Amino acid sequence: MINDSITSRQEKIIVTLLITIAFLLLLLAMEVIFIFNKTIYNKASKTNIPNNSLIITGYRSINSFSFMSKIQYTFNIEKSTVVNFKSLENLGDTPDLSPNKRWIVFSRYETSEDNESISNIYIISIDGNQKILIPIPHGGTQPIWSPDGKQIAFYKPGWGAGIYVTDVSCLLRGETCIPEARYLVKQSGGEKIESPTWSPNGRQIAYTTAGAISIINADGSGQGYILISNNKKSRQISQIRWSPRGNYIAGICREVPYYSLIANLCIVDIKTERITYLTNDDGIGRTKFPKWSPDGQKIAYISNISNKSLDGLCWEGCPSPNSVFTINVDGSENTRLTLSDNEFIQWFFWYP
Repeated sequence: MINDSITSRQEKIIVTLLITIAFLLLLLAMEVIFIFNKTIYNKASKTNIPNNSLIITGYRSINSFSFMSKIQYTFNIEKSTVVNFKSLENLGDTPDLSPNKRWIVFSRYETSEDNESISNIYIISIDGNQKILIPIPHGGTQPIWSPDGKQIAFYKPGWGAGIYVTDVSCLLRGETCIPEARYLVKQSGGEKIESPTWSPNGRQIAYTTAGAISIINADGSGQGYILISNNKKSRQISQIRWSPRGNYIAGICREVPYYSLIANLCIVDIKTERITYLTNDDGIGRTKFPKWSPDGQKIAYISNISNKSLDGLCWEGCPSPNSVFTINVDGSENTRLTLSDNEFIQWFFWYP
């Protein structure tokens, strides 16, 4: 009896040890898998993105009974293939990639300590491992990199509204600093200033006011001038982007009234001030967010493919499906890239 009792205790001890060893081996295996996947993932995010690609993020509708799932992928223009890419957090609507391809600047509305909604501007590394808040009182929107990758132009709403420029070099070097935000263009009256965009040489910044395009020196010197006026109140241009070659400014042209759903991709010739429409929207497109290819030959943009809402559960109503398109500067080869009919593309940018 005693021997049986001793044997039983020994068996229990052995079983406990085996279970403990198995558990430890399982933890070790999970850690190895985690480290392996992290290594492969980080490597892919840094080295497997081919040039001339579009990094696309949005949401996909699964069915009528589920919330839409987040998606992110990279579409290579030349090979028409999709490349996996490490998923980043919500980057708002208009993120901008730095010239050295290491950083993304973006703005996002958040709730402050005073329970107020504020649009903060962040810089995040391309692999998502580093995120820096640019300390701007009352926040800012529509940030865009200067061609040398040292400064950011942005629109600041609220008190002191207008276009500002700030040098973020110290933040990129990892220093603890508060970059000065330099006032460039003051907003007057109820005419909102939007869409700051740098000239390729970094010497000028174009922006829109009440649908007109103005240009000013980036250092604040001299007097700005109006490139495209809106005296006839028949057309308004927004979401402008200066071309890499400096000869055109792309934007979204809307016929009045401003709330019209008809929005077309258009380009403005800097020398002749001639406006050319590249798309012919019938009211479904709701074209938005034009962005130049690095070589200045193409423009990518987002446009709706239907007026019907996507199926699924959404907090404030589901959006309509849209896609990313590319088109040549002469208006030829208007090509739809994302072919799924159950996606809502939130943002994209070129990876040069």
